[in-house]
Amino acid sequence: MTIAAGSAALASDELNVHNADGTLKSSLTITTPTINGGLLAQNIAFSSDISPSSLSADQDNYNPTDLSTASTLRLTSSTSVNITGLAGGATGRLLLIHNIGSSNIVLKDESASSTAANRFALPGDITLVADSVILLQYDATSSRWRVLDNGSAHATASAAVHGLPASVNVLGNRSAAGEFVQRGSGNQTGGSSAQSIYPNTFAITFAVAFSSTPIVVAGSTTSGGFTCVGGAQTVSTTGCNVCVMTNTSSSTLNNYGWIALGG
Repeated sequence: MTIAAGSAALASDELNVHNADGTLKSSLTITTPTINGGLLAQNIAFSSDISPSSLSADQDNYNPTDLSTASTLRLTSSTSVNITGLAGGATGRLLLIHNIGSSNIVLKDESASSTAANRFALPGDITLVADSVILLQYDATSSRWRVLDNGSAHATASAAVHGLPASVNVLGNRSAAGEFVQRGSGNQTGGSSAQSIYPNTFAITFAVAFSSTPIVVAGSTTSGGFTCVGGAQTVSTTGCNVCVMTNTSSSTLNNYGWIALGG
């Protein structure tokens, strides 16, 4: 329906607005309209988007030009950067953030680097990987940005993005406590000793270094012969050595697997 100010002829979907003396209004201004109890019968469009300059450093109280009127932020960065807070919060405000670049953009949970009213209240730090999107809403009661939906393509950092309880570790994902699990496999010949049991060791290098010394469990995956894989030795944040003993010849490859758990 159109509200027609000062219109003499009305169409079927128009409404005239009159002054108190009965004359037609010549102009009409509506500020901060509110719809109560209605149904949305058409598509919703977040049509006011902005594409700020590429980020090259961490952002505190991020407030790019025209943020106050934007519904969508199209962000890029030249390297992985953190956003610790976002300006422009208002009661119920919705904001989409797209990572249209190739580097990660991390939204930091409850970071003291930003003003309290600009911070994010998240399940944990959320990383926007390339071509991912997140929908935020501002909670004016707690003065925080909260996540409504974080899509499907940026599951990293300390959030329990797999949907399981924080106490559950999933291979390849960090738990809510910031721990993660790595696993690997390999093979090693037996030792050259003339005894019936051939000892040897194999080295493991973690694909991603742990922040503290992990727990490493190794075992044999060989189906034939006898292979015994012992405990890990000289464990560090970057790798370890594991002892293997077998009754097969020194030229035979013996398969093994390992799991490392740590923070």
